[in-house]
Amino acid sequence: MNYKSIIFSPFHAGTLELLLQREEQGKLEVGIAAETLAKQVRVDVAGADYIFKNLDSDRAVAPLSLEQVFAQAHGADFWIFKYYSPSDFTYESLAGDCDLYADFKAFKDRNIWACNSSRVPYFDIVPFRPDLLLRDIAAMLHPEVWPGYDTRFFGRLKQASRP
Repeated sequence: MNYKSIIFSPFHAGTLELLLQREEQGKLEVGIAAETLAKQVRVDVAGADYIFKNLDSDRAVAPLSLEQVFAQAHGADFWIFKYYSPSDFTYESLAGDCDLYADFKAFKDRNIWACNSSRVPYFDIVPFRPDLLLRDIAAMLHPEVWPGYDTRFFGRLKQASRP
């Protein structure tokens, strides 16, 4: 799989809004520079519009409060983030981190995808194969194009298991 085969897939750039990352210690590090996931992987090619693509900053990331992020991104169709933890995030554990998360459209619509980098070799593979990440993102946003495709890095957040 390479960029060309994905670029020529039937996507319409900017049709879905995408939020990347999550809040930690009261701030959400929003990527600005060309090194960010949104530009590195060209999420626009996958048919997404990165919410903070036009944010002006002289730094690679801008630490925004959750309230600032909510004001701009509460209507995002999809939410994708990476984390490192011995246990997997669920909708309940995410809401437990912050009550405001439950008010995001992606949370309500159950369109949150996450990568637990303690279990997935994301940082070992993505720098050398960004096309694999792009395919994951395209498949998450447009499952009708790749029915049955198992994403390599990200999994859809699940409900907590009930004992």
